[in-house]
Amino acid sequence: MPIKIGENGPEGKCAICGKYVIKDGIVFRKKSVLCSGCNNFSENASFIEFKGKR
Repeated sequence: MPIKIGENGPEGKCAICGKYVIKDGIVFRKKSVLCSGCNNFSENASFIEFKGKR
């Protein structure tokens, strides 16, 4: 699903918690959105950065 850009930034379902983000969304990779609460989590999580690399 492509990212929808609304009046307050990117909108869509958060890639980590599943909450629908309307305001203060952050673009994550090419097609995902993160809510502001999960953005702090993603900065500290190493599994997201190395996903798919073995």
